Amino acid sequence: MPKYAFVMLVFICLLAALAVPMTATLLKKQQAGSQALTKVKEQNEKQAPQILAERRQLKELRSAVSQANLGWDQLWAEVPTRPQGGGNLQAQIGSDNGIVDGQTLHAFQPAGDGHIYIGPFIAIAANIRNDASVLVPGWTMLQANPYDGTKPEFQRWAAGNWRFRSQIPAGQKIEFESTVKRFGTNLQTLTQMYRTFQKQEVLFKAAEAQLEQRKSELLGANDPDVKVDPLRPELTQGLVLAMEAEEEARNLLQLDIDAMRRAILDTQQEIEAATAQVNGPSAARQAPARIGSRPN
Repeated sequence: MPKYAFVMLVFICLLAALAVPMTATLLKKQQAGSQALTKVKEQNEKQAPQILAERRQLKELRSAVSQANLGWDQLWAEVPTRPQGGGNLQAQIGSDNGIVDGQTLHAFQPAGDGHIYIGPFIAIAANIRNDASVLVPGWTMLQANPYDGTKPEFQRWAAGNWRFRSQIPAGQKIEFESTVKRFGTNLQTLTQMYRTFQKQEVLFKAAEAQLEQRKSELLGANDPDVKVDPLRPELTQGLVLAMEAEEEARNLLQLDIDAMRRAILDTQQEIEAATAQVNGPSAARQAPARIGSRPN
């Protein structure tokens, strides 16, 4: 037998000897892999209904998000923003973020776990930089109300991470504009009512002063230091007491006058009787009756 054939035979025998344990190991690994694959298939079959349900839920959520974002257009979230005097906003978004001259941005201020709508703001070219902009209000700002102490609207804003959108749904935009107009109309009505109230209050105070003056004239001055005028007692006593005193004095005077008249009448009768006695009975019968005399 040639040497190379003998070498090949020895090499084949060695390979056969090595292949036996390797084949056993390979069979074991193949069996373990088959078992693991079977287990994975069984687990996937069990989870298949849940996965299908979650896929359907994900699809519904994506649809809901798309529906919710309908009409809102572009969003700028978590924008550092600081209110300025007069109602302007300094926002850390600029031309690098797509902000252009005349663009309207609808601002939302953080409030608790969400955001509240503030209103539309307009970007002006002179106030737009690469990474920042100064936005001016795009609606009639609600100023301070001097009648109830309400502060200007912009003083209730706070610095923080605001949210901006390029559009809002038409229905909400109309509602916001309607609310602003209604508030302005109500504020104007309130102003007119307050001015009318001020005029009425002035008239009321004048009427009260006149009433007090009339009461003082009727009831007298409630002042112990006032100088008493004997010729004008109504100035201190009041017309009521003065009239009562005057009426009492008049009644007493009338009684005195009546007594004097009776005394005069009695004297006149005595004179007539004495004259009749002097002249005799015929003269008494012929004497004419005195005008204004009255029988006893």
